[in-house]
Amino acid sequence: MDAANEARRLEQELEDDPEDRDDVLLAAADAWRRAGNPGRAILLLDEAIGGENTDRARVAMAEILFRLGREDEARAQLDALRKSWPESSEVLHDVAFLLEKRGELEEALVWYDLAIARVDPDDRADDVAAADRRGVRQKLGLPEDELDVEVEPLARRLEEALQRGLAEINARRHPPR
Repeated sequence: MDAANEARRLEQELEDDPEDRDDVLLAAADAWRRAGNPGRAILLLDEAIGGENTDRARVAMAEILFRLGREDEARAQLDALRKSWPESSEVLHDVAFLLEKRGELEEALVWYDLAIARVDPDDRADDVAAADRRGVRQKLGLPEDELDVEVEPLARRLEEALQRGLAEINARRHPPR
């Protein structure tokens, strides 16, 4: 099923079974984004803001707005998100990752720090946000701090897993003769 058909099916689901409305709005918005209809995605995300998934909707909205070159509106979404102090470290990590992809490393680092502040201190060394934070700090040329040292084994395991996955994909594409 292509993304547009998936989006239409999800929107029909909204009408037929509004019980999971907030999750379905996000899924439909993502499908419309993938289908190349950011306008429809924005309308659905706008509807999702104010519901259970407001924080996730704001991140998705900011990403679309950035892609459309609507920088001020995207920044407004991130400002609103920061002011709401989301409980979810995952949402904060998503913002940090979005900003890192955009090359905004200093701001990404701030959001990674916010994400890690929401993680139980005993779990920080195994948190992906901490590994991503470490990578941004390295790109910025910052010296290792205590958390970077703690997370180094996780970063190494993630890199090894990535390399194994890439090797498997390569082997499937180019099987031995």
